[in-house]
Amino acid sequence: MIIAHENQEYESNVIAEAIKEVYELESKIINSNFDNEFKPTSQNDKFNTSSYNLRVRLDKEFMNKSVMVITQRDIYASSNLEDGWWLGYSSGDLLQVVSSVRLKREDNKPSKTLEVSQEVYKNRLKLLGIHELGHNLVKSSKLKHVSYVDSKGNRDSLGKHCTDNCCALYEFIDIKTPKPEDGYLLLGDEKRFDAGVDEILSRIHKNWFCNDCKDSIKIDDRYR
Repeated sequence: MIIAHENQEYESNVIAEAIKEVYELESKIINSNFDNEFKPTSQNDKFNTSSYNLRVRLDKEFMNKSVMVITQRDIYASSNLEDGWWLGYSSGDLLQVVSSVRLKREDNKPSKTLEVSQEVYKNRLKLLGIHELGHNLVKSSKLKHVSYVDSKGNRDSLGKHCTDNCCALYEFIDIKTPKPEDGYLLLGDEKRFDAGVDEILSRIHKNWFCNDCKDSIKIDDRYR
């Protein structure tokens, strides 16, 4: 497993430790620069997901190997520069991205200064890393399609996730669960109001995954 980070050595080591614990995979950690790949939005401190650019570069460098990119950039998946940010994402089979910039406060505001305890920050990083890699490695047939529905009824499709809200592959849509009037998680046809990172961590399974997800993990040589 390759972790390519942008001056995120501590974060990379925390996530590498979690990957070893959960997936029994060793990580090679590399300090990189993705200025040419991450494209800024109309506001220069906010960046598009830039998944295509990242995949093209990383495929050239690492030749069909899985790479997790860890960055402090604030990443946006839509033109909505108020609420369109993501904590991380998985793209294709071999790219995962984790952004640390919104993990450092009690709320979801971006910050490069740590304002929560080291333990809280560390556990948030672990969940993000395990979750994003899980999109590629967990093959359970019980995963369901998830969307986030905001207060105006707009839907943001978020891919397939676990239905067990104590599992690391359960979807999170914010640091804290949004108020019901602000939005909710739509899991299949069911509304859920429990999709905050901190809430998931408070009830997470001891081994991070539910039994269905854990038993369905498939790892090939692209991840080794």
